[in-house]
Amino acid sequence: QFLSDRLSSMNDTYRGGGGGGLHVKKQDIIRGEPNPIDGPPAQRPILETYRSCFLNTKSRRFAVSPAHYAENVTLGILYHEIPKSASRSIRKAIGSQIFPKRRKWGSGLFSFTCIRDPIDRFVSVFNFLRHKYKDKYCPPGGCSKNRSLDDAATWAHRLVYQGYFEWHLWPQSLYISTPDGSPRDIDYICNVSSLQEGYDHLWKFFRDQSLHLIAEKGRNTFLQDEFKMLTKSSLPRSIVLDLCKAYYVDYCCFGLSFPRECIDKFRRTQLCNEPLDEEEYGRATEGSTDNSERHLSKERYYHRYWDETQRNALVPEPANEPERPPW
Repeated sequence: QFLSDRLSSMNDTYRGGGGGGLHVKKQDIIRGEPNPIDGPPAQRPILETYRSCFLNTKSRRFAVSPAHYAENVTLGILYHEIPKSASRSIRKAIGSQIFPKRRKWGSGLFSFTCIRDPIDRFVSVFNFLRHKYKDKYCPPGGCSKNRSLDDAATWAHRLVYQGYFEWHLWPQSLYISTPDGSPRDIDYICNVSSLQEGYDHLWKFFRDQSLHLIAEKGRNTFLQDEFKMLTKSSLPRSIVLDLCKAYYVDYCCFGLSFPRECIDKFRRTQLCNEPLDEEEYGRATEGSTDNSERHLSKERYYHRYWDETQRNALVPEPANEPERPPW
């Protein structure tokens, strides 16, 4: 951010000293991304990608989210909760509890949310549910590490073919979608992997800038090893592939990198960051009676995932709608 401020009155490119050396694009610094020298091209900013994300609410895979939020009027911020994405730590940091109801807009608060790597999040939810709800998610006699991979495989398969059978397991994009599946009007999206960086960005929009947020470890970080029965590194390729299908929409809506196993497997399938060609777009929109859908640009239409006219069978239609929260 310091570099971004310094560059605001300069040209779009900053040239490092020493001949024709390092070239750093201003927009890369604003996005908080490293300059991709000798590496893959930088991804689109999370918020920019999310704003072209439309969910198909006619599909059983998606339903209206509870739109939980927490707010701190003194700071002038509003947080849209995504469970198991540092939500408890964020609520604690901003000094607010969750309100299980829809928020009326026009409050003038700066709205934000934070996302997490989908597979990291699945592992966290898996360990959390088996620890907190043993009677429901563990066999008689309790859960064991020896069966954790078998159970994780069953869960991942159910997510793909039966749907999101537990509300903590919803895709993150579903929690923050609007009733018609369009993206919510959010001002900022941070990544849990760099939570303090996200807090530092939020600070610029605080009404009271004498206060600062400090990123702390979540409560599950302190769970004893006996409760952490599953780790990301232990997942076999078959489970990772199912999780890519179950959370395909999150990878696409937030511009996250797919695991290598999934890129290798689905390389013949159009991934979300590839353009939709003229012929495919024509077939997909032929006969549409939805005015809002007919007038979508190609780019926006392509982000309306799991449309019933889309021939991509990467992710099948599930048997059930997502499980609703108890409230």
